[in-house]
Amino acid sequence: MAKIYYDKDADFKVLKGKKIGIIGYGSQGHAQAQNLRDSGLDVVVAELEGLLGDRALAFSTEWKAAFSEDSEAKSFWDSFFNVFGVTRRRVASFEKPVKKGDGKGGFIDLLWKGTLLVEHKSRGKDLDSAFRQALDYFPGLAERDLPRYVVVSDFARIRLYDLDGGETHEFPLDELVNNVGLFGFIAGYQSRSFAEQDPVNVEAAERMGRLHDLLLDTDYTGHPLEVLLVRLLFCLFAEDTTIFTQGAFQAVSYTHLTLPTKRIV
Repeated sequence: MAKIYYDKDADFKVLKGKKIGIIGYGSQGHAQAQNLRDSGLDVVVAELEGLLGDRALAFSTEWKAAFSEDSEAKSFWDSFFNVFGVTRRRVASFEKPVKKGDGKGGFIDLLWKGTLLVEHKSRGKDLDSAFRQALDYFPGLAERDLPRYVVVSDFARIRLYDLDGGETHEFPLDELVNNVGLFGFIAGYQSRSFAEQDPVNVEAAERMGRLHDLLLDTDYTGHPLEVLLVRLLFCLFAEDTTIFTQGAFQAVSYTHLTLPTKRIV
């Protein structure tokens, strides 16, 4: 039987009262710093002074006079992702075709599968209507592709809906610098709070334990088995923190589930 470790098995006393520095704030740095902070530890990260704020201010200045959705929206969102050091085409696509709730075809302005849907309008258009249009695309998306976040914008205003958290935030473009933290998920981190024994984490650990035992029963044992489980765990971590493109590992898994049965390990 695989041994499962829980939060109580870790002794946080050795870290309490100490300042923990995260040097090298790449994809793993985001996740590790966030997890430590959410565990109640004092965490600081290394970042060039004012870099993110400077990019946000430059973005707001560049796009303050933008007006037309047709001619400017795609460049607007490419630049928006660049504020957070992310190349948009690595994670999200423009003009995703989808069947709407009424059965008619439509095109999502920007879709990051499983994470973000954007509906963009020309300056002065109704953002409430834009949000209703965004929700109308949901019936045409696979369950695994449904986004947690929806953003609607008319260049002058940006409105963010966190569908899981039940929160809505709206601000004018020139206040992006004061609201960049709302979009931490783009850079690969987001605020989460975990109970001492989060039921979801416990269930995930128990499932990994059952997988370990099931594979043992098929005579898949020893070092190859341990390597496989570590690699699976890394793939799940990499997808969650956007080391991999969001949804990539899940998509590969679904693909293999729909193929004829064969040995893949």
